[in-house]
Amino acid sequence: MMGTAVKYVAALNVDTKLVKCFVYAVFRESSRVEVVGSAYDHIEFVYPAIGRLEIDPAKLWSCVITTIKTAFEEANLTADQIAFLAISCHQGSFTCWNRSNGMVYHNFITAQDLRADQMTKDCNENFMFKAFKSSASFLHCFTRSQRYLNQSLYEVTNEHVTMRLAWMLENSPGVKQDLPFGNVLFGGIDAWLLYRFRQGIDPNKKVEHISDVTSCVATGFYDPFTQDWADWAAMLYPIEASLEITQVEYTF
Repeated sequence: MMGTAVKYVAALNVDTKLVKCFVYAVFRESSRVEVVGSAYDHIEFVYPAIGRLEIDPAKLWSCVITTIKTAFEEANLTADQIAFLAISCHQGSFTCWNRSNGMVYHNFITAQDLRADQMTKDCNENFMFKAFKSSASFLHCFTRSQRYLNQSLYEVTNEHVTMRLAWMLENSPGVKQDLPFGNVLFGGIDAWLLYRFRQGIDPNKKVEHISDVTSCVATGFYDPFTQDWADWAAMLYPIEASLEITQVEYTF
């Protein structure tokens, strides 16, 4: 490695099969970067029943921490020498956890999970849902708005978080018990990792519930045109507003 590095940065990627971490050196004499450390590990999946695919949060957290530490060790660096950590995660997997103590109510339910398949079909055939799409189509005829066109063509799918989250709200005892008190948070892998990282070693520390815009859109009930949670979602899905993530842009 030639030259003097101005700073070191790390990038964490949690894709559908692997957790990867790369450490980069940014050099003083140019904008050149060089990989000085890397590591990866496999994600372990849980198959509780046919058509169900989950990830254990505790095992995922252990995998993430081990991968980051291994990459830092290969780069011969400590955490306080890293300027920042960039995070990218696959979308569609989610879990719910307790706002007060950080306790996770259930495993991550992945985008390949089909437990809410019947609910998804029922939603697409629901009179209110069809009326919503027809109204959007009517409005598009007059406004030519891309937002209304997208709404008129919208279909709920199993890949969206929406119906799988609705299924968990109905079937997870812990979620059902704590939801009326506003203690339940939900989020994708990125939102949960951000929450855990910012809590540090104190599981009772209250931190802001945040996520990336694209992850919010992947839930199926975030409106990218208004940059906010869709006001029409409450009419179609049994999802409490208290669950909604405080959306931010790209830096935390």
